[in-house]
Amino acid sequence: MLRGCLLESASAAAQRPEYAYERVNAAAYRVELMFSALAFSLCAVISTEFTDKDKC
Repeated sequence: MLRGCLLESASAAAQRPEYAYERVNAAAYRVELMFSALAFSLCAVISTEFTDKDKC
């Protein structure tokens, strides 16, 4: 009884349109991933530049 209820709620949550694999959703996720990778890359470059200045 409890297992059936849990399975029903899990399957209802998994069938949301936000989680569907569509080109629009996949493209949005890829763009978000590229922006976060760019932001982390810029942070790494900036911190490396400041590290080189400490060699005095």
